[in-house]
Amino acid sequence: MHRTNRYLRRSCKLVAGTATIISLNVRKFDVFMLAVILLVAAGLRVWAPWDDVFPTTSLTAGGQPRVNFLETDAWYHVRLAESQVRNFPHRVTVDPYAAPDGQYVAVAPLLDALIAAIAVVTQGRDAPTPYIEKIAALVPAIAGVLAVFAVWALATIAFDRRAGFIAGLLAAILPGHFLDRTLVGFVDHHALEVLLAFATMGCIAGGAVAGAGLCLGLYLLAWASGSYFVFILAVWIVLAAIVAPERRASAGRFTAITAAIALAIVVIFQDPALFRYNTQIAALAGLILVSLAVMYFADHLIKILAILAAGTAGLVLLVWLALPDLFNQVMSDLYRFRPDATRMAVLEARPLFLYTGNWTWSQPWVFFRSGFYAGLVALPLLAIATSRTRRVDHALILCFTAANYLATLGQNRFGYYLVPATAVVISWLAVRMLDWGGVPHASNPTPRLKSAVPFQRELAVVAVAGVLVAPNIVPAAITTTRSGGMPDYWFNAMEWLRTNTPEPFASADYYYARYDETNRPADFSVMNWWDQGYWIMQTARRVPVSNPTQNGAEKAARFLTATSEADAMKMLAANRARYVVVDW
Repeated sequence: MHRTNRYLRRSCKLVAGTATIISLNVRKFDVFMLAVILLVAAGLRVWAPWDDVFPTTSLTAGGQPRVNFLETDAWYHVRLAESQVRNFPHRVTVDPYAAPDGQYVAVAPLLDALIAAIAVVTQGRDAPTPYIEKIAALVPAIAGVLAVFAVWALATIAFDRRAGFIAGLLAAILPGHFLDRTLVGFVDHHALEVLLAFATMGCIAGGAVAGAGLCLGLYLLAWASGSYFVFILAVWIVLAAIVAPERRASAGRFTAITAAIALAIVVIFQDPALFRYNTQIAALAGLILVSLAVMYFADHLIKILAILAAGTAGLVLLVWLALPDLFNQVMSDLYRFRPDATRMAVLEARPLFLYTGNWTWSQPWVFFRSGFYAGLVALPLLAIATSRTRRVDHALILCFTAANYLATLGQNRFGYYLVPATAVVISWLAVRMLDWGGVPHASNPTPRLKSAVPFQRELAVVAVAGVLVAPNIVPAAITTTRSGGMPDYWFNAMEWLRTNTPEPFASADYYYARYDETNRPADFSVMNWWDQGYWIMQTARRVPVSNPTQNGAEKAARFLTATSEADAMKMLAANRARYVVVDW
């Protein structure tokens, strides 16, 4: 036991060699400022979109005010949460309502389980559906505010208290995908991903190995493609071995323990049939091996790099020969980051500069305003400073931010990681600018100027407030007022389907049944374009031919482009489609 405790203490001495646990030394004024920042973050995410998500003029067939979730995937997460509440803790793995012959649920479980657990703890398994929907609508906004807190903590630990405040404020107000996906009603796993990713990095920066492992494991339970973040950590630990040779052993030990804890969580709680489960296991195992190589060969950098290069080549060859499905899955995931015309049908998957369909240089400004460009300036400057300070936590921030710049160029959706990442690196740049201007602060109330530029202090304050903060406030407020939910005419159609058509299964109660791995097919389905499949599933409680996974999209496309009525009727019969729902 004593030997284990010494081992864990050594593994925690990661960042600057001075602290073994997270210690922020927060003052009363800091608590007040942090509360203001979190209040701003909550206001933007809850107040402006509230009336769109909770309209008072639109009622369900039961006379209850409806919840109008944002975007399409939200409706399916709510469907899964509703079912899990009734069968808690069991979740749907094969959903007979998803397609005419059922469909495996390729969704990581954490978000839906969290919503269901809150509902069960507060009102039991018989919690009313409107109550479950309200919980689901609020969870992403709460996760978004907590993610702002995690950004503040990371910047405070890695830099200082001033950087923490600036990073938290920027994460709260910067427009773009992070703000968009943390609005009330945007029920998807993105907000939870960001929270757990930054909580993991904050624990790494603070030397909390158990917290880092727990957060990384939960992150993988929140997103099936979470191996993306594990790969970033693997790149970071190799970079840390190069940048900070004196901390190779402790960094490798820390990361190996972190990955082992995460691996245990995934093995125990993740569904082995989940798409990319094998990728998660392989990624964590790879991170452990890389970390052990860094730890055991800490005194020989060349040997570390040679072993990693040879081991990587051998592993790739072995997987290619022995596990071709895993190899193809990993290659498919890597191809997602390159511009590809086949992804243009999905807006969030479009390359950043091709979002409009044509190459548009101004698209980063449209989405992210000054944060995108200020982050590009801060990133190389922080890299230069890190080469001098040899801070491995700074190297982690650099790796994460650079990776998400590249990922966002390939698919604009990764902007929800990029925005808070740029908030952190910009906060470092802002503090450097304030120090250049001689702006006093608690640690240095009477700073000395190193140069004599006229209005130096004023220029520094204007640059931080006027360039880094101000251009983002109005666009952020506009972002929160958009409505992306179900229009009233679609809602009325879904209510009509639910109340005026037969049940597709034995009874209406089947919607909440605990399903087996194999279930009997639906008696009939509804022909539709895939965008609205989840609306048909959750609100109408009928079975769509196609849904937003694009399962059945080809069938719907062939029906909608059929050149004769006879061909169209054959397609309807083949899919047991009794109704067709289309709009303009």
